[in-house]
Amino acid sequence: MKNLFVAAAAVIMALFVVGCEKSGKTDVNLESSWAKEVKAHPFLGNFPEYSYDFQGSYMAVLGSETYALMDRKGSEARLDEYKAKLTKAGFSEETLVGNASSFTKTNDKGKFSANPSYVSGIVAVSYSFEPAE
Repeated sequence: MKNLFVAAAAVIMALFVVGCEKSGKTDVNLESSWAKEVKAHPFLGNFPEYSYDFQGSYMAVLGSETYALMDRKGSEARLDEYKAKLTKAGFSEETLVGNASSFTKTNDKGKFSANPSYVSGIVAVSYSFEPAE
């Protein structure tokens, strides 16, 4: 399932290059806010708010929902602040490569995952939701 998530995140990031488009189950927003995205994609309400301006993209694949955000004015301090919010919200952390981590939490609705990272001035966070069976 991690490979599916990584593939979905890669496709979403590629959509940022293409521009703003709305077709089928893919939405790309070149400027957004947390409140706007939670209203459009309620599963995001299970994650702590990302408090800075960002670009975002949503995709639904095989019953799972994925949302990726990019903060182009990001910093390691913003990344560390958001990781602390995820931990405080009850997500379990697994360190990946470099400063990237995977945070997960499961409840009766399903499995929620967030993968925040920082590279070259950009904080990127990929969110996913897999419904309980």
